[in-house]
Amino acid sequence: MNRRHLCLVLVILFALIAAAGCSQAGRGLTASGTIEGTEYEVTAQVAGTLTRLTVHRGDAVLAGQILGRIDDTTLRLQLD
Repeated sequence: MNRRHLCLVLVILFALIAAAGCSQAGRGLTASGTIEGTEYEVTAQVAGTLTRLTVHRGDAVLAGQILGRIDDTTLRLQLD
């Protein structure tokens, strides 16, 4: 009789553990916080010396926004 009770208790215990694990499975992970981009590679269409930088680290920028100016003296002389 003791062996039967032990088996029954083990089966019930196993069922409770399995049920507890299943109830946690569908929840997923919930978190809050801030996502930061720390490094971006920005390239220019032409090579040259940067004469003016219009943004600073941490500034928000928009697509197409001018970020700086490149010295265009050499290019202008080539056009003349």
